[in-house]
Amino acid sequence: DKHTFDSERADPPPRAATSEPPSEVSSLSSFASESESLSPLVVVKRESVVRRLDVRHALRTANGKFHNPWSLSWEAPSLARNLLRLGRSAHLPSRAELDRLLPVLEPDFASTAPPPDSTAITWLGHSTVLVRMDGVSVLTDPMFSDRASPSQAVGPKRYRRAPCSVHDLPPDLDAVVISHAHYDHLDRNSVLVLNARFGADLRFFVPQGLGQWMRALGVENVVELEWWQESHVPDKSDVSFVFLPASHWSRRTLNDDNRVLWGGWAVVGPTQRFFFAGDTGYCDAFRQIGRLYGPFSAAAIPIGAYEPRSLLRCHAVAPEEAVEIHEDIGSAFSLAIHWGTFALTDEHYLEPPRRLRDALASARLPAESFVAFLPGETRVVSSGGRVVRSSSQRLKGFE
Repeated sequence: DKHTFDSERADPPPRAATSEPPSEVSSLSSFASESESLSPLVVVKRESVVRRLDVRHALRTANGKFHNPWSLSWEAPSLARNLLRLGRSAHLPSRAELDRLLPVLEPDFASTAPPPDSTAITWLGHSTVLVRMDGVSVLTDPMFSDRASPSQAVGPKRYRRAPCSVHDLPPDLDAVVISHAHYDHLDRNSVLVLNARFGADLRFFVPQGLGQWMRALGVENVVELEWWQESHVPDKSDVSFVFLPASHWSRRTLNDDNRVLWGGWAVVGPTQRFFFAGDTGYCDAFRQIGRLYGPFSAAAIPIGAYEPRSLLRCHAVAPEEAVEIHEDIGSAFSLAIHWGTFALTDEHYLEPPRRLRDALASARLPAESFVAFLPGETRVVSSGGRVVRSSSQRLKGFE
């Protein structure tokens, strides 16, 4: 099934072969593939224990498209409808007011390195997070460009700059995880620069259907997974990368809707567990994820780009639903993502953290258990969610 996003085709640069083929997938995938085709019952083997859970495969039709099992009747919006929405302002104030309310911090990765039995989390804007735990460094949905668009001349533009560049990242980056193919989560330029800097030493974990696009850009160290499959980086087999279900969709060109799978990721180490939700609506998968892989030391959960609800309810959580995910997965500490960077939808740009604060209060959860960072901010948290080190400042604009 040819799938290379022809409008983005690039000649791959010369690159030495990867020393270890990026093809290993744990016994979890073989158990899943041997179970009933498209059955809601999937046999999962982990840590020598076989458990039978009520989980759902992504439904894939004969034409190669994935279907969202929580939104089977939904159709992707037309390109014309998307273009009409490119001018959203999110009620943005002046640059000076943005600098006062939502200042961009310069990350200091050296001073915030995590001690043993802790996780360091740095928010780099939108859904880009640097996570350091159990001896691995992981980058989620890298977006360092000015626009979330196939062109840097048009399309949604950042109203808060990236806190750092790819070249400022720590040199020991082990892995990148991609949640899906939308432009605000999969940025071609960022992938190219990451590959140019780190080469075959950096492993990209991507959803099923995206591997060929990555290889067309010259990325050789790529592992392509379906839901409930897991893998690892070379020489660090004690840390698992698990691709997990989400309620969303995927499209990048006029005729490729839902040909790439979407989902979230769990990074499971010997002392720490991190969950990255990507972009998703609320669904019962999160309770199942919590049962199988939780509780989590830390998580990154979206809180923004959710209005109008009539269009986005199935595919983007509001802050109240983000709090439900936080509880479902058993997260000790959650970082709010998918807000404060691009004006993609109708809500005021500061509404997501305000509603998050109120939702936590309504759920009688501590305000410090689920936090909206400033861009560039780092917090180091223990397994129990206690912040042991921080570069934080108080987020303003809640008055």
